[in-house]
Amino acid sequence: MTTYENLPGDLPVPADDGAAQHLPGMAMPKLALTGTDGQSVDLSALGEGRTVLYLYPLSGKPGTDLPDGWDAIPGARGCTPEACGFRDHLNELHDAGAARVYGLSAQDTAYQREFAERMSLPFTILSDPGLRLGELLRLPAFEAAGQRLYTRLTMVILDGRIEHVFYPIFPPDRHADEVLSWLRAHPRSAPAAREVVIDLAAAAAGVNDAYANFALTTVDDHVVRMSVMTEPFYWHRHPGCDETFLVLEGTLLVQTAHEQVQLGPGQLYTVPAGLPHTTSPTSERSVNLTIERAGMSTERVDAPAQTADTGP
Repeated sequence: MTTYENLPGDLPVPADDGAAQHLPGMAMPKLALTGTDGQSVDLSALGEGRTVLYLYPLSGKPGTDLPDGWDAIPGARGCTPEACGFRDHLNELHDAGAARVYGLSAQDTAYQREFAERMSLPFTILSDPGLRLGELLRLPAFEAAGQRLYTRLTMVILDGRIEHVFYPIFPPDRHADEVLSWLRAHPRSAPAAREVVIDLAAAAAGVNDAYANFALTTVDDHVVRMSVMTEPFYWHRHPGCDETFLVLEGTLLVQTAHEQVQLGPGQLYTVPAGLPHTTSPTSERSVNLTIERAGMSTERVDAPAQTADTGP
């Protein structure tokens, strides 16, 4: 049975019509859009490091029909599996140099928030119902059932400018892998700790997202990352790699099938390799360091039965 989470095997493949070839090198415009976390994001001031911004046309919603002929529009179908791909590869994308990931579509915030909560998306989706970004950057779009929608497209943004563009995108359920492969092939290494002094308080103070996770430095084959959390992270595991948490600010609940551990500032805890776990702030905000092997994989898993009622 075909659902929003999987794709039919006979979808038409979108052609490259050249509608995005002008984008690399362009500066991001000063445009503030509201996200599913309730915060406003200025696209001209995304912060240091790379940002992955993926645009999609329309996510499916249970009980709501997609526009007539949706599957026949090249590149239209696949917004849910594309989002799930970014969700499932988020830690790997961070490790590969993406300081932040955003989705963006023309739907209103309430519609997007229902989608983000239903699919447990740990990143923010931005709402642009007037397609203002499209006007400023001359982005491709199309009409369906009287709606003007974005054509699927992803930008990698660095220092306020578009560094790379993925267009057209097909199949969308493998697109996060495509972005991850590009990031790994074009690395921007984190600075070595012995070469610079890293101000942890300043790094945390500059984060306003509901969830952010970015590399601070490398130690041999391991990476030290900072995560800033105001909401839970889904159940997951890291095959073949331990994960150590050190809380800097607020409190953090680390939950496994066996125990729940609440950490405060200055406390450290290690989750063994392969053990399913979830993390959630128990204060308004939690700022943590995580130490793990660079390039480790993250697998999303179901919450264990005995803890499913308390997990995210």
